[in-house]
Amino acid sequence: MKKVKTYPSVPLIKLGGMSNKEERIPLYGSIRMCITGEDENIYTTTQSKILKDAKENTVIINGKQVTGKPKKRVENIFSKLLDYCKIDEKINFYLESENIGYPTEGGLSSSAAGSAAAVLSLYLALREQYPEINLSKKELSEIARQGSSSAIGSVIGGFSEVKVSKNNAWGEKIGDSELLPDLEIYVAFVKGGTKSDDIHKAMENSRYIEKRIEFVNKTIPKMKEALLKGDTKEVIYYTHEDTKNFHGALLDQGILTFEPDTLRIFKKIEEMHKNDKPIGCSIAGGPNVIVLSTEKYAEKAMEELFSILPEERIKKCKVMNNPEW
Repeated sequence: MKKVKTYPSVPLIKLGGMSNKEERIPLYGSIRMCITGEDENIYTTTQSKILKDAKENTVIINGKQVTGKPKKRVENIFSKLLDYCKIDEKINFYLESENIGYPTEGGLSSSAAGSAAAVLSLYLALREQYPEINLSKKELSEIARQGSSSAIGSVIGGFSEVKVSKNNAWGEKIGDSELLPDLEIYVAFVKGGTKSDDIHKAMENSRYIEKRIEFVNKTIPKMKEALLKGDTKEVIYYTHEDTKNFHGALLDQGILTFEPDTLRIFKKIEEMHKNDKPIGCSIAGGPNVIVLSTEKYAEKAMEELFSILPEERIKKCKVMNNPEW
């Protein structure tokens, strides 16, 4: 079995809410960034094989055989993959996956990396049995959202856009790490977590959802332009503004993913952001904080983080351009 390695797809512009729950189509688009630790020590590794004679599927995550929702999520991915490959046979599979370097819940998109790894691994396993099948990365990203809409970015890698239509959602590459050579990324690990389903429901019911959609639709083109012209300061600015807009909409439904340390970090970053420093943060479906800065201000960002969290709970990260498969 060949191992696939994927990386968490974290948001510069965040997803929230579903327009079609069965097909897992987001309410609006997103800009994603795949990251790992500076020593490439945050990732998901997965291997799988096809079992034509088995009576059921086997899914092992972090050394434990799983049932219920975690298993069903992988089975939904496999079912959609068979549809795309036009395979009508009754086939079962064995899949083994491990998350390295991050908590399974807490706003660092481990489910995105896991779902992307499942798609790519199962696709490779199918190709060993059916060498004639040939899916594009776009198609694989469409399938990946059956596990997590954020997985679209983990399939594409680097900086990507989640494109949304009435009946579909997929990923398109914007570019690789070379777009922003002076971007510094730090992840502050804060204990706690909010389930993504709670966040989707809250966003769908928020009184500010129309304003949220309007904000995102205006900001995505600006973010793409900033990325393509290599303007790190603007990318950080739009990321931070999106964090405030996103959580403002969630608060309407009483959902706050912040823990006390999250709030302390945010207040420090917000103060510098207001003073026109190129420092900002992304906080999505959990308490972890992704801090962005230019190389010039990285030392200042680190000082503020170390004043709140111990060194072992902060990781310097980098952009990963592609999954390994």
